[in-house]
Amino acid sequence: MNVEMLRNNVVEYLTTLGVPKKVLDIVCIQYYEFEVIEEIFRKFNNIKTIMEIGSYVGVSTFLLSHFCQNIISIDPNLNIEADCRKYNEDGQGNARKYFSQVIEHYKIKNCSIFDNYFSKTPRREFIDFHKPYDSNLENIPLFSLKNLDNLPTIDVVFLDGDHYWDGVMSDLLKIIQFKRLPKLILLHDVKGNWGEQIKKGVKEFQQINNDYEDLKTIGNIGYLILKENYEI
Repeated sequence: MNVEMLRNNVVEYLTTLGVPKKVLDIVCIQYYEFEVIEEIFRKFNNIKTIMEIGSYVGVSTFLLSHFCQNIISIDPNLNIEADCRKYNEDGQGNARKYFSQVIEHYKIKNCSIFDNYFSKTPRREFIDFHKPYDSNLENIPLFSLKNLDNLPTIDVVFLDGDHYWDGVMSDLLKIIQFKRLPKLILLHDVKGNWGEQIKKGVKEFQQINNDYEDLKTIGNIGYLILKENYEI
């Protein structure tokens, strides 16, 4: 599968909707990062459902949809203007507006959408950064595990939400409360500015829980594989 072509296609489509390409290239997953994910997926049989925590405008959702039958998207639906202003670009509108257009344009079926934080309300600095453009940030609810009752079993979680160590640990602790543990947990941004935070969060998690093998990293992608009850 030509991941670079797929990513270029969805980025080009989003720019026609008014999302600046510079912002997409900085904030969203790169094609070479997703090539790593594609390689990891080859180790597993029968990936049917992927949960994505942190979908933004849908670039990664579009790519993930090529490798599964169902997508569960959890995102707080922020206004993209905060990111645009940060990078001196013009853009506005809530992320889900663009996300929904991607889902419709590419006919992505079986996508369950939840406008929530996943496991915790983000830190004050996150709230302060976005609040000039999103007045309702402190009232966005947390995702409830009850929402999973009528959804398919989750095989893979792509974790790209709160990048602070305690947020990562909190997300991982919530994931292991699922009725059935995912066979694979992927983590974005494990190197660079956020890398040490994410690795610390995983380390703290693994001091509490030993269901998953030690963190492996390839470039900017980290992954945890379930120790038991999965088929490779």
